[in-house]
Amino acid sequence: MGRYPRPSDNPCAICGKTFVLYAKNHRRKKFCDRKCAQEHRRRVEAEKREASKVPCKHCSKPFKSYEGAVFCSPECASLSRRIYYDRVCQTCGKHFQVRNVYEIKRGDHKYCSPECYKRKWRFVEVDFNQQSHENMYWLGFMFATVSSVEETQIELDADESSLMGLVAFLKGNMAPVKCQDAHRLTLFSRPFSRKMRLVGLRDDLYMEAPAIYPEFAMDFVRGFMDSPRGYLYRDGSGVVAALHGQDSKLMRWMAEVTGGQLTYKDKEWIVVARDLPRMCDGTPRNEAKWARLGAVTASL
Repeated sequence: MGRYPRPSDNPCAICGKTFVLYAKNHRRKKFCDRKCAQEHRRRVEAEKREASKVPCKHCSKPFKSYEGAVFCSPECASLSRRIYYDRVCQTCGKHFQVRNVYEIKRGDHKYCSPECYKRKWRFVEVDFNQQSHENMYWLGFMFATVSSVEETQIELDADESSLMGLVAFLKGNMAPVKCQDAHRLTLFSRPFSRKMRLVGLRDDLYMEAPAIYPEFAMDFVRGFMDSPRGYLYRDGSGVVAALHGQDSKLMRWMAEVTGGQLTYKDKEWIVVARDLPRMCDGTPRNEAKWARLGAVTASL
């Protein structure tokens, strides 16, 4: 095995082929030919160049820094000197950024888009996927009072004071309109209507309860009860609360959450629960309805 020429003990470090050693001083040879040796040097140089690169302070792209440069290009250097100011759209509540501070001082840049600027009726398009006690309360109210969900608008039917409470929550400039025996509030917004349909708001008999965390479930029920769909009855020595609705899946969920009894009467599903007023005690709430509840309870 000590005679030459003989096969190398290790394959080529680049291509993996076995090559022939022709002399004793070739024992340290790692490459089969000149091309593999040049490829090895090229890779080593490339690794050194990559190791010497630094990230651009603006776009974070690695680059070869010369004379202490911190930006990869003149464009990044120019963009880094720009100052952006955070703004909130007064129509939809969306966060956006602007550059010209002088236009902000003149009162411009109140809206994120021409669509929001031209909209007559403005309100904050609350994201109900961000769950909180107040958000889930008004979501329950909307599920109870929805009469129409279209591509560009949502219509809610309830008493005027409750609808004005929703307008105050949305920070809007709308006003309920008298409609038969109730008042109607129309929310004009294509993006908001699309978001509410994704939450589960519908105007048919197949509406289901949205995905709500357990700690906010009673806020949703309290919002539903404070709508015209919630009733309080005096029954002997106690007060009975009843929730009326036409959506079987939604009302079945209500019965499970409240522990009430679900019945069907006059083409409506009714959840009857004696402990519902106590379980739903909290804020926000319809103070007028809860004042009547306190008066009924005090008279028992």
